[in-house]
Amino acid sequence: LIADARVRFTRKTSRDTWVVAYQMILADNYVYARIAEYRTATLTIGHDHYSILLRPIGKNSPAYNELGEVLCFIDMNHDGHFTTAWGLTSGGAIVPSEEVSLAEPFIVSGQKWQVVSIDLRGSTMSLKRSFSDGGLSIGFKAPRFQFEDLRGVKHDLEESRGKVVLLTFWSTSCHFCEMMRPALNSMVKQFNGSSFSAIALSRETDVNEIKNFLEKHPYEGVLAIPNTGYWQRYNSRTITPLFYLIDQNGNLALIGPGASMVPVLQSMIQRLLAVR
Repeated sequence: LIADARVRFTRKTSRDTWVVAYQMILADNYVYARIAEYRTATLTIGHDHYSILLRPIGKNSPAYNELGEVLCFIDMNHDGHFTTAWGLTSGGAIVPSEEVSLAEPFIVSGQKWQVVSIDLRGSTMSLKRSFSDGGLSIGFKAPRFQFEDLRGVKHDLEESRGKVVLLTFWSTSCHFCEMMRPALNSMVKQFNGSSFSAIALSRETDVNEIKNFLEKHPYEGVLAIPNTGYWQRYNSRTITPLFYLIDQNGNLALIGPGASMVPVLQSMIQRLLAVR
């Protein structure tokens, strides 16, 4: 860290102006600026109280909103910490991420909620009960997903009911995708069968480019023809690799990014397959 700064931010559409804390960071001769602010509060649902943390995603967009441009973490287990990524304990138990998407309905205290609004400075947020069955949050039905694979065969996620489905978003230019590819391939081979299927969707849109890449860097599972619509719906932040694990009932059991997810995925798939 080389400097703290306070920057005056003006929102063009509202003439609203306020000062935002920034940090300037120098690392390996690379200068990086990021928003240093975040918001913490208490979410009260009935007799339950949850600590909550909000932080803007973009380094140049400090305004808060309910459009998926804000990271939100809720201390679901009341342990005083915000778990920002999925992991495993030393005993092998799965530790879920406590991140929720404010653009989607989510579950707290066993009830479904959705964000109605957040003010620009992140000082107030209002919720209402949700009665939606579908959405990109844990416990909700995965949105419709139809695609054609690289062989020209058409698929529909609905056809995979009764199976555990791993959906991977990846890129030929992603170093972390390549780093975890061997372990992921091994895991897919381990579970591949009538009760499990793996689908991979590339960020690249040139089919020939993907096929040429796969000749030297093969992926196990079904490779989908690029579809920008599904990237916008499932992965608007274009994170790679990003994983969705869908249970036998079509509900999302896990959502998480990063090459370190393979052991967590393996453990979760084993747990889901053990449920009959």
